[in-house]
Amino acid sequence: KLKKNSLIVETVHKSETSPERSVYHLTEKGRATFFDLMDKSLASAERPYFDFDLGVYFINRLPQQRVTQLLDKRRRFLREWAASLEASLAAEHEKAESSPKLVILEHSRAYLQVEQEWLDAFMGEIRKAARPRAARRNSAAS
Repeated sequence: KLKKNSLIVETVHKSETSPERSVYHLTEKGRATFFDLMDKSLASAERPYFDFDLGVYFINRLPQQRVTQLLDKRRRFLREWAASLEASLAAEHEKAESSPKLVILEHSRAYLQVEQEWLDAFMGEIRKAARPRAARRNSAAS
């Protein structure tokens, strides 16, 4: 599609000692499109949307025990992601040079920390709200 839209050109390199390979280069139109997309991406004023928010919106439709199970599963996923992210960050730091990948990993870590803190607080609120209901059921049964 990039070739069809004249955003890149292909050059085929032939060699007697290695297989034929294609090398792609941006055209002037491709370069202009790239910088236009970069401008839009970095200056975006759009609110990010998260699929997780849809589940949270309808959370009151599920039994509290199921909600707790699902959010515990989400918490485990976030912890595993955090461990993987820390390993990737350590590997990037060993390279001793600043890179765009390092910046992206640090951004992901900041997002992940906020997500974990929010989830812990949210789960605390759910558990706190469940205690009075359980106490009312126990006193009504007496």
